[in-house]
Amino acid sequence: MGQKIAEASSRALKGAVRPAFLLAMFLVLAPLGIVLLQPNSPKAAPTSAGVSWANTYGGGVGEGAADVFPTSDGGYLAAGWTKSFGAQGWNDEWFVKLDALGNIQSQRRIGGSDRDDIQRLELTSDGGYITVALSDSFGASQHAPLVLKFDTTGNLQWQKNYISSGRDWGNSLKQTSDGGYIIVGGSDPTISGPTQPAAIKVDSQGNIVWQMFYGSPDGALAWDVLQTADGGYLIAANTTAFGQGGSDGWLIKTDTTGNIQWQKTYGGTGDRRRRLQ
Repeated sequence: MGQKIAEASSRALKGAVRPAFLLAMFLVLAPLGIVLLQPNSPKAAPTSAGVSWANTYGGGVGEGAADVFPTSDGGYLAAGWTKSFGAQGWNDEWFVKLDALGNIQSQRRIGGSDRDDIQRLELTSDGGYITVALSDSFGASQHAPLVLKFDTTGNLQWQKNYISSGRDWGNSLKQTSDGGYIIVGGSDPTISGPTQPAAIKVDSQGNIVWQMFYGSPDGALAWDVLQTADGGYLIAANTTAFGQGGSDGWLIKTDTTGNIQWQKTYGGTGDRRRRLQ
């Protein structure tokens, strides 16, 4: 695991509604890399028929959203990246808690001295949430997968880096029936060569149970994953090694320990599948 972003969570988050942060001040927890930001006002965006509200969010430099989920208080939790708000590196991870009408209740950024981009956000069965990011700030490899687990009030419970073999990706994760998590992405141990899809099964504390790589290095990556009724996994990837030519969608069905049971490609000469439903 790379340098720790945070050892303890901020007392300013105590008593927040899941997973709201309810901040009353601007607080920098240096050098831990967590910055709690004073809520600012979103900008209304044009709406069309059937749209209740539409807002844009961000500072003066640049932001992007990766994922959003409804929360138990009727609002939303969004996650992505920001270059604004005093971001330390190229990008910092960015969390924004919204009320039911899209007004910002709180926001925070987390990051180090380089690029830190959230790829996926998931709510967890304990009422908290977990994210996977690409991080150049923490870990031994280029944009190493960085997983952060938060409790119901937004306190950081644990963090882990994975693969760290050269140039790696963590594109998605899901909680599994045993309380652990499955993470998918890819790896290029040479840094300058092609990638291949990877899956990592971890326990509830982020410790690796098993790690698998699929296919041969051809520039492929895994983009999403679902646990199936038999306890195995269905992984959505892309491949150029076989199929119809170009980049094809590639579904990989595994058993409970990541071994391939069957695989199929889909599409024409340039297709890929990024999300499973």
